[in-house]
Amino acid sequence: MTAKHMKTAYTSIMAATIAVAFLGTSTVCKASQHNETTSTGLAKLSVYNGTWKIKTTYFRTQYSKPHTDSIVLDTRCWNTPNYYVCNEVKNGKSSRLIIYTPDAGAHEFYAYFITQNGGHRTSGMKLSTAGKGWTYSAKLTAPDGKAVYDRITNTFKGPDAIDFKEKISLDGKHWTTMNEGHETRLKK
Repeated sequence: MTAKHMKTAYTSIMAATIAVAFLGTSTVCKASQHNETTSTGLAKLSVYNGTWKIKTTYFRTQYSKPHTDSIVLDTRCWNTPNYYVCNEVKNGKSSRLIIYTPDAGAHEFYAYFITQNGGHRTSGMKLSTAGKGWTYSAKLTAPDGKAVYDRITNTFKGPDAIDFKEKISLDGKHWTTMNEGHETRLKK
């Protein structure tokens, strides 16, 4: 595989993980408040309910080029006692399914991503929801077989605003900002 193909493939994987930071839930499919769902902590994911305008600035890394992006994201979700499932609709088109499962603690979950063609799945991106800064993290395998660590932090600035930053690392110690941005809830 050429370096160009490796970057393209890895960028696709990273794009799949990035969008989890932009999770918005449609008011059409609100999470129900089942006792089982509340006890697993999944109900707290409904904090993202709504449609969001997302502005992102990307920086130069070995997996990204500098540019800006603006999208509208509407995530239509439903839940069962042990799963919270979201169909992401990006700029009016369904783009992927995210399945959340609770981890041992009430403040931790795993997120799994499935695209329409069944490709680019990530295995268990961990989400820690303790405090105002929610953090998604994963250890990914780049197309060249090397480990790459990914960390996305969402900082809630109120019920209608979220700042986010994604960082990557090749060793889990030295981090480089890959992108950052802001989400604003759109009023309907």
